[in-house]
Amino acid sequence: MAVPPSGFWGWPFNPAHDALLAGIGYWLGIFGLLLTLVGFVITVWQISKVKGAAAAVRDELERVEISMRKYDVAHEISKASYAIIAVKKHIKNSAWIDGAESYYDVRKSLLALKDDINGIGDDYIKNIEKASLYIEKFCERVDRGEMNALSIDDLAKTNSVIRQHDQLISDIKVKIQRGAF
Repeated sequence: MAVPPSGFWGWPFNPAHDALLAGIGYWLGIFGLLLTLVGFVITVWQISKVKGAAAAVRDELERVEISMRKYDVAHEISKASYAIIAVKKHIKNSAWIDGAESYYDVRKSLLALKDDINGIGDDYIKNIEKASLYIEKFCERVDRGEMNALSIDDLAKTNSVIRQHDQLISDIKVKIQRGAF
């Protein structure tokens, strides 16, 4: 038969202390269970806070993305408005090459707008596509030198279409300012 250790570290192994050790073990088990339950509650609470923080971050990212898109749209509208004014001035002065370059800037801005505006309406998208096609053909005609020999009627038609494109840009600007997208 083995002899239990003696001294301070030997008392738990002494059979005379079995009842005391069982009581201490019982209370330590209850304390451990309570501590585990408190830890579980804290963990669930922290997880719910993390979910809330993740949702807040997602909402903020969406808000920032919308703000950036609105800024991009406002910037493109501003560029298109300025470029259409330049087109009118150049055409009035028969500076066709400069007019075509400015008109091409209008086209680039309209195409950028088409990609950035959602929910503005299919009519606007179709009008942007039609304007883009007209501007492309106009620039090709200028590059071939066909615009120098325009008749008064052709010049009037060209100015009319430019005014329509100016109106399209203005309509998009108003629609966006009213929060349509």
